[in-house]
Amino acid sequence: MSTAAGTTASPDVAVLVDVARDLVGVALRSIAPEPVSAAQFRLLLLLHEDGRMPSAAAARSLGVAPSSITRVTVRLANAGLLERGSDPSHRGAVSLALTATGAALVARVLGRRYSELEAVLENLPEQARHDCVAGLDSLRAGLPSDRSIGGIW
Repeated sequence: MSTAAGTTASPDVAVLVDVARDLVGVALRSIAPEPVSAAQFRLLLLLHEDGRMPSAAAARSLGVAPSSITRVTVRLANAGLLERGSDPSHRGAVSLALTATGAALVARVLGRRYSELEAVLENLPEQARHDCVAGLDSLRAGLPSDRSIGGIW
């Protein structure tokens, strides 16, 4: 099967590429109503999952330069979505944490994602749903779990 980039992919890989594209669409639609970009949401989600952390650790986790994190955190702090504080154990280090407003934004986005995906699964016959979830779970086990390449999810 020929792809848009002119490379050849097996039918199985082509299906996975299509599903990946569609899941990115779910992710983007879930963020669209909010006043943040996908890159900004990645940081908010990281803080939601891992809690307060130094900005340098957030940069490493997301695979971006510390200066990029600084620019993003200033914008998100100005919007009231995260708090920039000092780290008592490391003078000059900046710690990051979600505010209640930031946590509510993450909850809204995740709620939209879960709702859209649940609606898709509800439309599948029971056995197809079971097979789909089992197959995806097996696929996920073989994927790298490095957040820095995790995209915008």
